[in-house]
Amino acid sequence: MLSLLENLKATAAGSALYQHIEKSFLDLEAGQTQSEKIYLNLLEALLGNLTSHFPSGTEEWMRIRIMQKSLQESMSEQELHNIQVQTQQLIGQAQHDQPHVQKSMQETIDSLLHEFQDSGAAIPNATPIPQQAAGITPMSELLDTAGSQKTHEVPPFAAFNPDAPYCYIDKTRSNIHTIQSSLSDQIGNAKQFNSALSKLLHSSFAAIRNLEDTDDISLVKNNFLRRYAKLIKMQQDLATKFQSIDENLHDIESNSHNLDEELSRVHRLSLTDELTQLPNRRAFLMRLDDEISRALRFDYPLTMALIDIDKFKPINDSFGHAAGDLILRHFSQNMNVVFRYHDMASRYGGEEFAVLFPNTDTIGAMSALHKLQYKLKVDPYILFKNDEVPVPTFSAGIALYNPGEDADELIKRADVAMYKAKTSGRDQIVLDPKGVKQQSSPNEIDISA
Repeated sequence: MLSLLENLKATAAGSALYQHIEKSFLDLEAGQTQSEKIYLNLLEALLGNLTSHFPSGTEEWMRIRIMQKSLQESMSEQELHNIQVQTQQLIGQAQHDQPHVQKSMQETIDSLLHEFQDSGAAIPNATPIPQQAAGITPMSELLDTAGSQKTHEVPPFAAFNPDAPYCYIDKTRSNIHTIQSSLSDQIGNAKQFNSALSKLLHSSFAAIRNLEDTDDISLVKNNFLRRYAKLIKMQQDLATKFQSIDENLHDIESNSHNLDEELSRVHRLSLTDELTQLPNRRAFLMRLDDEISRALRFDYPLTMALIDIDKFKPINDSFGHAAGDLILRHFSQNMNVVFRYHDMASRYGGEEFAVLFPNTDTIGAMSALHKLQYKLKVDPYILFKNDEVPVPTFSAGIALYNPGEDADELIKRADVAMYKAKTSGRDQIVLDPKGVKQQSSPNEIDISA
C-alpha cells in the first residue's frame, strides 16, 4: 500500500501526508497484533478447557477441534464472531449436561487473566471502541455487504481563481484536508479488505492442511467454498478502491500546486505596497538586514536615504486624496526609472520613501538623489481630472553605514538628517556626518555645522 503512495513524496504536503499514513499503519498494526495475540491465547485456552467436557470423537468435540485448528494470529471479525457463537452454544450445552462447567470455565479465565497481569501484558479493553468512531468500517460489515461496496464521495472543488491573492487559500487548504481525510478512510478500508483476503487464505489453508478425517474435510470444504466466493468479490472491490485512491492522489497533487502558488503570491503581496507597487517597509527592513551582513562580509560601503515629500498635505486638502495617491505613484515611477536595478526604493510609510544603495558611498547616493530631483522638476505638473496638480519637491537625509551599528541606528541617523532637511527650508538633501570623510558638495548640507 505504501509503495503505491510513493508519488506523494514529490511535494512537501504530500510527504507529510505519506509520513502520517505510514505512522498510522505501523501504530495500528502494532496495537492490533498485540491485542490479537492476547485474545488468541485466551480463546485457545478456553477451547482447550471446553474439549475436556465432551467425549472424544463426538460431534461437539469435533467442532471444537476444527475451531482450534482454524485459530490464526490474524482473523477477521466475522470469523471471530462465528467462533464466539459456536463457543457459546457449546458452553450452554455443556452447562446443561454438566453443571460444574461454568465454575471450571471461570477458573480457567481467572487463571489466564492472573498470568497476563503478572507478566505485565496489556489486557484488551473489555469494552471495545466502536470502529465507526475511529472512521473505520467494521470488517463484518465489509464481508456481509461484499456485494454492495461502500464508497466515499469527495466533494468537488470550487472553481479556483489564480488571480485572487487571498480569497481561496482557506478554501484550497480545506479541500486538501477533505481529500486527505477521504483518502485516509479509503486506504483504511482497502487495508481491511486486503487483510481480510490474507486471513481467509491463511485460515483456510491451515484448516485444510491440519485435517484429520473425512468428516473434517466435508465441514471445512463447505466453509471454504463460501468464503472463496466472497474473496473473489473482495478482490474486485479492492481494485475499485485503488482506482479511487489514485484519483484522489491526483486531486491532492493539483491542489497542493495551486496552494503553493497562492501562498507564494500572498508572500509577495505581504512585501509590496498596494498603491505604489514598491516594496513596503517590512520588505525594506528585511533587505536592509541582508545588505548590512553583505557589507560586513565583503567590506563594501552601504548607504541609505529617507525621502519625505514636501507639502503633501495641502495637495490632499486642495485636490483630494485621489490626487495625493497619484503623486505617490508618480514619485515611485520616477524612482524606478532613476535608480539602478540593484538599488531598492520602498514606501516607508505615508509620504515617506526609503532607498538602499548597496556598494555605494555617500557621493553616489547624493548623485542619484540629485537625478531624482531633476527628473521630477522636468514636468512640474501632472494632470488629474481637469486640474493640473503641481509636483511637489522632496527633502531627504542620507546616512552611510558604519561597521558595528545595527539597522535601527542607521535608520535613525538618516531620519535625523531628513528632519534637518525639512526644517532647513525643504527641497534639500542633508548628509549625516557620521563616518563621512569626504568633502560635502555645494548642493548638500552637512548637519555637523
